[in-house]
Amino acid sequence: MESKPKYYNESRNKAAQRYAKEHMEQIGLRVVKGDRERLQAVADAAGISVRKYIITAVNEKAGADVL
Repeated sequence: MESKPKYYNESRNKAAQRYAKEHMEQIGLRVVKGDRERLQAVADAAGISVRKYIITAVNEKAGADVL
């Protein structure tokens, strides 16, 4: 039998998936091998996640709060 964490709740998981489907979109990003680790290191040094680091960089390049 598959062991699930104590906090796992199937109805909560379905609700989260439904919310993501209705309100979120995905953008794929490919980088050259080795760049992911460098990006992770830069984001860690800034004290933020890679996702937030990329969103901030896009906003700065766009000159507005796009995201």
